[in-house]
Amino acid sequence: MEEQDRDDLEAFEQEILTGGGTKSKGKEKEGATTPHKSGPIPNDAKEEAFALQATFRNGIEALAARIRKSPDTLYALIGEGAKILQRTVSLWGVFEAWYASEGNFKKPKTTSAQDWAVIVADEYQEYCKQELNERWEDPMERAKLLQPMVKWYKERYDDFVDEKKVDGTFHKIIAKTRDEFMHS
Repeated sequence: MEEQDRDDLEAFEQEILTGGGTKSKGKEKEGATTPHKSGPIPNDAKEEAFALQATFRNGIEALAARIRKSPDTLYALIGEGAKILQRTVSLWGVFEAWYASEGNFKKPKTTSAQDWAVIVADEYQEYCKQELNERWEDPMERAKLLQPMVKWYKERYDDFVDEKKVDGTFHKIIAKTRDEFMHS
């Protein structure tokens, strides 16, 4: 990796970890101004942003129900598909977890984690190609195909939560959080 790329990556990681506000390494012109302020987002602004997102999401879901289309289709139509996908469950992560538990092969003790990840990635691609043919690269088609695995994953997650339950509300809180971040 080039030194400049490494510096850019470190700056990006620092920005993510601190919520913004990376230290400049002299790349900005002296006296230049930016309309953005680094640092954490105020709580009232966070609440307003989440309220706007909920209103937007509810509107899309209502329209989708009315015209009998999926919300993902409408998000893609208006160019919001990629942004929404950032909050969806990782289909690869679901497949990887499912394969570790239910797959045809188990990881040999002599195989490194990196080599095993390559093997499972090949299995993932092969499974998608076999089931979807030429449509295997379409993320929407893969999402439909992997719905049973997503259901399996959520059930395992719920089982885990049940094992860790401290009081009667723990499961509902975790499930609500899970559902917020794992649209499927």
